[in-house]
Amino acid sequence: MKTASEIIGTAVKIGGVSVVLILVVTLSALIVSVEVCFALLMSWTTLLREKMMTAYDWIVLTFNRCATNVTTANLLKKGVDVEMMIEKIKKKLKI
Repeated sequence: MKTASEIIGTAVKIGGVSVVLILVVTLSALIVSVEVCFALLMSWTTLLREKMMTAYDWIVLTFNRCATNVTTANLLKKGVDVEMMIEKIKKKLKI
């Protein structure tokens, strides 16, 4: 038969081992949870970057188109102005 001190010692050892095992399991679960959160964060960041690049490409395309239209219109107007100026010079030289 075990004495009271042996029973208490055994209970303390079992309790200590249980506490250590619970802490190890808890820390392992936390580490796995953090890794899953980082993986989700990375995938969301990648998805957001892809969406932003799509939006950025659309914005650049739109502004390039607008800039091209404006520039083309201005060049055509300047070309017409130059043609008119050349015609005026030709008329003045013929007179």
